[in-house]
Amino acid sequence: MKRFKRVSAVVLGLALLFTPLAPQTVAEAKVVWGNQELVKGQIGRVTVLKNTNLYNIKNNKLVAARKVTKGQVFRVYSESSKFGGLYGVSKGTYAQKSSSIKYEKAPSDKIQALGVTVTKKSLASNISYPQVSGLINKPFEASYNRKFLNIAKEAQKEHNELKEQEKEDRKTAGHQVLILVI
Repeated sequence: MKRFKRVSAVVLGLALLFTPLAPQTVAEAKVVWGNQELVKGQIGRVTVLKNTNLYNIKNNKLVAARKVTKGQVFRVYSESSKFGGLYGVSKGTYAQKSSSIKYEKAPSDKIQALGVTVTKKSLASNISYPQVSGLINKPFEASYNRKFLNIAKEAQKEHNELKEQEKEDRKTAGHQVLILVI
């Protein structure tokens, strides 16, 4: 009975933790840097310190595209040394390096987190477990994935043992003889 309770608790815990809404789903990482979400392809951000312009490049010259005001923050997707330094804030639009803007490089751990994908996999018995891809540390990624697969396999084994025990209990319950003492 003690084993049954322990196994039941493990199976129920894993079932609640890893029950998927669909057989296999992928979770996209949402990474927040400061008060802004970091997006794929972003390498940094510029904060406007004084009213200034954003630029386009036309005929190998900088041309003012629009005015931006103090306090605005833009995602940076590229960096160039042309024209004294440019930060690509959108396709074809740049912030020029100056005292009017402050550039911050995105932390490498935040950029790494954007490349991580978590996939829910399932064993034949509908026991689900997470698998990770996209980590820089491949040995850690493999170890992590192996651990969760092993936990799922152990839960499956316990689940199968419980089913077998249930079958045996039903058989013996059907063969029990009722003895009445008068």
